[in-house]
Amino acid sequence: MPVLDLSPRIVYRRVRGNLDSAAGWRVQVGGVLEAARWAGTVLAPADILGSVVVPVVSFTGARERVRTGQGPMLDLETLDVWETMPTDQTPAAPLRIVGFIATATRWSTAVEQVRSLAGLGAGLVVTGRPRSSLSLLDADATGVWVVGVPPCEPEPRLWVTGRVGPAATATRVTATRLMEEALFAHALDCGLVR
Repeated sequence: MPVLDLSPRIVYRRVRGNLDSAAGWRVQVGGVLEAARWAGTVLAPADILGSVVVPVVSFTGARERVRTGQGPMLDLETLDVWETMPTDQTPAAPLRIVGFIATATRWSTAVEQVRSLAGLGAGLVVTGRPRSSLSLLDADATGVWVVGVPPCEPEPRLWVTGRVGPAATATRVTATRLMEEALFAHALDCGLVR
């Protein structure tokens, strides 16, 4: 599993279970994405800034970048120039981050996982059992999506509609582009961009 942080390199580490298959995760969370009306591609779980989450992205310039041989750019100085002084030669961002799905099974940990990434994209928590009104109100107040998948229900149900995109107070910075490029590399490693 890749560890994506603010350094220009990606470090891989093994995780327990079968978390490495992006295809398996797409099948598992497909109904959840439909319930939340999220449009995007599910990547394999990744450790992003200390939280193991399932990234959901929308490819914008990724295929063009692959076609022209421009792979992920993970050099922070280059990305800083691209973001602060773009030219007509500056490659477009390869993808847009739709959001992150928490992988933690404990409610408070799951909510904190996606809240910590609010500056990059939306956050979604999947729960298999009913939550208190206070818990759902807290998620609503902080813009976290909640989808319920109770065992007695045939389909996942949207319980809380969260914020779309990054938090309103988040500004685009070089670190944002670095995360997009790192997720582009992760998508290439998963074989999702051709």
